[in-house]
Amino acid sequence: MKLYTTIAELLNDYISYNGWKKVDLARHLGVDYKNVQRWLSDSNRLSSEFEHLLVEKLNLPFQVIHNLNADYSIPVSYNIRTRRFSISEVSKSPIDREFLASQKDDIKIYKAEPITSEADIKAILDYDHSIYDTSVPLPSILIEQSSQLLPELNLIVKDTLGYYCGHLITIPIKQAPYQKLRSDLLSEGDLRIEDLSRPNESVTMSFHFYSVYGTCTDTSTLLLKKALRYFNSHKFNPECILSGYAVTADGIEIAQKLGFNTVFENHKEFEEYNTERIPTFFEQKIGVLDLLKLHNK
Repeated sequence: MKLYTTIAELLNDYISYNGWKKVDLARHLGVDYKNVQRWLSDSNRLSSEFEHLLVEKLNLPFQVIHNLNADYSIPVSYNIRTRRFSISEVSKSPIDREFLASQKDDIKIYKAEPITSEADIKAILDYDHSIYDTSVPLPSILIEQSSQLLPELNLIVKDTLGYYCGHLITIPIKQAPYQKLRSDLLSEGDLRIEDLSRPNESVTMSFHFYSVYGTCTDTSTLLLKKALRYFNSHKFNPECILSGYAVTADGIEIAQKLGFNTVFENHKEFEEYNTERIPTFFEQKIGVLDLLKLHNK
């Protein structure tokens, strides 16, 4: 993450990251070029209308823009590529076991709800594809069906203004297709509706975390707490698997810290799509993963 103290600094880096010129930003936002010139000056603040425009058109977290645009600018650490931010030093680091165990469940400025609309799915896939490009993207119908089978673990996070702030996508998979997935004989995008399994405490299956994302540590914590509460309220077969395929530094570090085992690394995809880290497949049996004991019901 890079520490920003003004919107001008952030927008200049955003332009550079996308390989744009200043005029390209004006065109993308649909505003007069003179507005962009003023925004790129450290001395000018944005109106509320333009704050919302930057959030909606550039997919920047509202809290990042609002803090930098305050009367007395509040510095924010932000990563343009992953769209994660931090206001405090503590929340710059990925969640670890102790941090997760100590945090409260009620984070009032964010709300996690079941995914119920095409707009929810579009917001999630837009983020997902910006981080992890692939020739075999996950079909949106698979998220829709997974959300119906497992609404407790398919969530979208929004702030008090209704802006997207994160998500949790969990695909309940039957054993046979899961074995192909973990053997790298099948990609996540190859999964079909018939590969899904309705969660049942007596059935051996996989809960595959397709995508977990939070704009900040608070939203990630909220999602993981929701997941822990779900697994603690059920007595699934201890042979059931929790798994995931991580492509970001945060995702890989969190999986390692929380006790997941590495199954394989995909060096080919790393070279082809220039992901932040070598894509890594993780798994662990529910009966072994003592992380579940951290959550106080």
